[in-house]
Amino acid sequence: MPQPPQQPGQRSWRQTLTEVVSGGTGGAAGITAAAPFMYFKMYMQQRAQNPQNPPSFQRNPFKWFVGSPAMATGMFPVAAFQFTVYDLFRKQLSNNGEKELTPLEKLACSVGTGALSTVFVGPQELIWTQQQKAQAELEKMMKNQKVPKEMMPKVSATEVAAKIWKEHGIKGFYRAGVETAGREMVSASVLTNLAAEYPLLAPVVGAALSQPLDGRKTAKQLDFNVKVSWKELFKAKAFSGLVVGRIPVYLVFMNVAPFVKEKVTKAMNKV
Repeated sequence: MPQPPQQPGQRSWRQTLTEVVSGGTGGAAGITAAAPFMYFKMYMQQRAQNPQNPPSFQRNPFKWFVGSPAMATGMFPVAAFQFTVYDLFRKQLSNNGEKELTPLEKLACSVGTGALSTVFVGPQELIWTQQQKAQAELEKMMKNQKVPKEMMPKVSATEVAAKIWKEHGIKGFYRAGVETAGREMVSASVLTNLAAEYPLLAPVVGAALSQPLDGRKTAKQLDFNVKVSWKELFKAKAFSGLVVGRIPVYLVFMNVAPFVKEKVTKAMNKV
């Protein structure tokens, strides 16, 4: 039996739903795959900030994924938001595709999307950073007390979020918000405008240009009392973790997220 033709509103609603679900799923998969490199980045940045008392390196690969379930859960709305908002910006500026966007208009779409996504990205990365730090400190203390590994408790993202709320309130979740927004604006601009033509070069350039801001952001999110001078952005240690951390994160995320997004989109379109 032939199906009745879809109304424009129905088709638009279905397309939006597909974009949200596929984009969110792709983002969650991408950030999970990149979790080890996020840990390497944070470890290198911590070591550079405090060389006299460097953190202990987690040799157990499973520890590199601490906090990744919460990150993946948080990345779903982040990625869905970014894909959807970027598409809306482009449609608005191009009058629903009737005209080609200028390079400046494409840049505006990227910068706007990056800035707005800070609302989600900031708290998400803060909780992940604090969870990694809390778990490492707890295990170090338990190890000194000769507690068996199988009896070591796990620090949950819920516990970390509750602690941040109790000690700092809603403002605490946006610690290093300026740095996060700046990093997202820079990286989004490079990746969305260069990734299609330069899939290998774009992650390297995006990571390198936004790395100093990311380092400052990590330092402030690890310690709520630390004060980081803007001069630190121009020192060599600002690029700690770039090669083993941020560049691989970008490369993995940019390959995994679109791949999964495409597969989910095709699957949903068949339903």
